[in-house]
This record gives sequence, C-alpha cells and structure tokens, in this order.
Amino acid sequence: MIRRVVRRILPNKFRAIMRTFINIYKVIINYSYDAYRYIRYSSALTMSGENRFNKLEARIMAHIHSIERGFSLKNTKMNFGRSVINSLISLLYQYVRYGYSTENRIFLSAISVLETYVSFHKCNNQNVDWLEQEIVKLKGYVKIQSPLYKCGYFVFCKDEILGASKQDFATFSGSRFSIRDFSEQEVDIEIIKSAVRIAQKAPSACNKQPARVILISNKDIQREVLSLSNGVRGMENSINKLLIVTVDLSTLFSIDERNQAYIDGGIFLSSLLYALHYFGLGACPINWSVEKVKDIKLRKLLGNYLKPWENIIAFVAVGNLPEKVKVAVSLRKDLNEVVTVI
Repeated sequence: MIRRVVRRILPNKFRAIMRTFINIYKVIINYSYDAYRYIRYSSALTMSGENRFNKLEARIMAHIHSIERGFSLKNTKMNFGRSVINSLISLLYQYVRYGYSTENRIFLSAISVLETYVSFHKCNNQNVDWLEQEIVKLKGYVKIQSPLYKCGYFVFCKDEILGASKQDFATFSGSRFSIRDFSEQEVDIEIIKSAVRIAQKAPSACNKQPARVILISNKDIQREVLSLSNGVRGMENSINKLLIVTVDLSTLFSIDERNQAYIDGGIFLSSLLYALHYFGLGACPINWSVEKVKDIKLRKLLGNYLKPWENIIAFVAVGNLPEKVKVAVSLRKDLNEVVTVI
C-alpha cells in the first residue's frame, strides 16, 4: 500500500535517486559489518580474544610454511630465514605459556621443521648449536612420546609427478604441489590455454563466470610485476610464464554479492592449478594480498591489460618440471579439525 502511494506521489527520477542512496547506505553498513568482524577475529590487530588459539596456530603454521618454502627453492641458501626461525621459537614458547597441548600436531610439526633445518645445515657443515639447544628445550615440554610429523621438504623425480597426474583423483590431487623451481624448457602457450579452458568448467554464481586470465610471457614485464609481490624471492628467475587471475566486478548485482567474485575466482584458481598439473606443468600460486599503494602501481604497470573493473585474485607462476623437484611438505590439518557434523 505504502509503495503504491510513493510511486504515485514521487516521480521516477526521484525514486531512482532514493534507491541509489539506499544502496550506498547498504554498502556502508555491510562493509562496516565485514570490517568489524575482521578487526575482532583476525590477528591483524591483536593476538588476544576468544579465538586466541586459532590465531596462534595460524601464525605457527605460516612460519612452518615459510621455512619449508626456503627448502623447496633450487638453491637453498645457508642460514636462510634466521629471523623466521627466531620468531617461530618465540611463538612456540608463547604457545607453551598459554597452556595449550604440546601433543598438538602443529606444535610437533614446528619442532620437526626445526630439526629438518638443523639436519640440512649439519650436512652442509654449518654450526647450528644454538638451534639444537632450543629444540631440546621445546621437546622437554612434550610430556609423552609423541611421533614428530614429517615437515620440511620432499624430493621427487619428474616422472613420479607426471605418472601420478594421470591416476585416480585422490592420487592426482595428492601429487599436486606448489613448484618453485622450473626447467629452462619453454612452455607452450597453447597448453596453458587448454588448462584455462578446463578451468572454465569451474562453477560460479548464476554462471556469471567472472574469472579472467592475463598471461605474461615477456620477462621484463614479469620482473616488474613480481617486484610488487610477496613470496617470490628465490624463484623469480626460473618462472617461464606468469598468469594473473582476476575477477570482473561488473558481474556483481547487489551488496549481498560483495564477496562472491573472490569465491568464484578462488574456485576458478583451484581448477586452473589442477588443470596445469594434469598437463604436466609445474605451477605455484602467489597471493596478491597487498595494500592499495601496490595495487595502484600494478594497475599503472599493466595499463589497459588490467581493466579498472577487474580485481586480482592471485598470480600463478608456471613452468616445465625439472628432472628433480623439491617441494614443501605442507602438512594438512587433521580431518576432525576441518569437518563438523551436526
């Protein structure tokens, strides 16, 4: 009834202006809600809160991965990641002070990766007595004889990975690793296009298919783009092709869909990584979690290749596999931590 009266009294143009202001209000309210949740529950501002354990565990896992990533590079430097090692040790002591279980697989995995670090350096005649002493102290907090999970790195032959990529899906997906060292063999762009075509089968909301791919073959542009990214140190020179996965914000209809492009883009990215693996190519996703200054720089660098209405999901480094491949173990959480049955 009220709507009918409003339609009769107010002209169409005025109603359109009202709808615009209402939608702007909804945008502000909903993004404020997102910001509140991020501030409260992420560890960006504080490590305290009711989810303190989750925050601390995530920090420890990220440190473990950072060390494993150093092992997975072609030329692992001696005494790499010293600041990360010290930070991880500090986090583990913090974990103990809070009284969390030292039989937790994350705590044990952290000790394991530190032991791998020691073994690696001893094999290369490096003195790491300081770290061995810390490991002894940390293991002293483990009350029962718990098995240490294997952490660090694996070494595979190229044929092992290629063979597994043609098996059943469990074997296929389990054989996909982030590859950070590539051979000098040129990657056929048509193979990448075939992988993208497979990834296009990834589901998206209302089949709007917001994902796009920018393929960079030019080495100079690759270097400029990668200079703005995090997590590529030590692998940038061996990358053959660089992909930038983006999403089209034009496909979003309402404030309800404010995060949908990232969901659809993430599903597409996962499918793309599997497709590249299927074709026997090595690939490594590189996150684009940056502040606006870097985002603006990249947009200026790419010019018309990156449209103003596109948001970047991630980069993907692509190359052919070398004969011997080093990969991070990247231990997964226990299934019970992931699945909740109601």
